[in-house]
Amino acid sequence: MLRNAEEYVATLAEIERLTRGPLVAHASGEELTPAQIADLRAAALLTEGLIGFDPRNYPPHLLKGEIRAALGEDESAEQAYSQAVVILPEPTRPEDKIAIGRAFSELSRIAFGRNDLTSARNSAERAVQLAPGSPDALVNLASVLVQDKEVVRARELLDRALKVDPQNARARQLLRLITMTG
Repeated sequence: MLRNAEEYVATLAEIERLTRGPLVAHASGEELTPAQIADLRAAALLTEGLIGFDPRNYPPHLLKGEIRAALGEDESAEQAYSQAVVILPEPTRPEDKIAIGRAFSELSRIAFGRNDLTSARNSAERAVQLAPGSPDALVNLASVLVQDKEVVRARELLDRALKVDPQNARARQLLRLITMTG
């Protein structure tokens, strides 16, 4: 258990050191090495200390979710993201809207992965509402809409995502799929 703010800051710095490379590799779609997996597991344990120090602070829950998702532990990631959303359900500051939007976007991705399209859509809609410029949120919602046969709206969202991030591989791939299937 962390005893003071100084230990909290030191723990946060250690988590940053441990996760920097592995999270970038994961986001790039690279397979994690055993050393990177070990670093993420160590960082995941450290997030528990941050959460124990101040359970009502949502960023450590987001960090835990991101780490657990990179480890392929979607159930644990979902729990962490859900807790962040419970702590701050109606963010008002722009940076909080983006962060909680990211949590909803990840909740959408996880629900989509288990074929829970209703939850995926609800979370994706909320993500886009909070972070309308987030390519990930836009692509997640577009993915659900394609499954729901709402191709026109999906295409509009993908166009928006590509205006923000012209190199977004997921947006490009889904747009190609829509174009190929008509």
